[in-house]
Amino acid sequence: MKMRRIVQFVACLGLCYGVMAFGGLFSAQAASNWYGALHKPPFTPPGWLFGPVWGLLYTLMAVSLYLLWRQPSHPDKRRAIGFFLGQLAFNAAWSPIFFGWHSLFGGLVIITILWVMIFMTIRAAWPVSHGAAALLIPYVCWTSFALVLNGAIVNLNV
Repeated sequence: MKMRRIVQFVACLGLCYGVMAFGGLFSAQAASNWYGALHKPPFTPPGWLFGPVWGLLYTLMAVSLYLLWRQPSHPDKRRAIGFFLGQLAFNAAWSPIFFGWHSLFGGLVIITILWVMIFMTIRAAWPVSHGAAALLIPYVCWTSFALVLNGAIVNLNV
């Protein structure tokens, strides 16, 4: 039983860190070249901050998914995990669209959908695991900030 939980936790970490690594493929090179040349608002954090913040958030997301997955047989478990995977897909789509395609407005559309999906995930997760839902609160807070930042960058560069 204990080995099964370890495998589940590692799978959750692998999935979330895999999405993080996928996004990093697009953001690393673009951040120094294309993104660096964009006009950005004064509240833009320094570039070095994004990696540690997202690393922590993906870890919290992985723990959240693990807590949902290990719930024995809650009737809303599948729905909560479905929303989680849906928001994770939009999370994965943002970097290739914003950094890969250099689509500021496309990134804004994706991050807006992502923001809504995170709220829907929290709402779906709450009855299944209060802890899993609570672990997503820093993620929705940071994504709220990122949404405002993305919108400001669109405004300054259109």
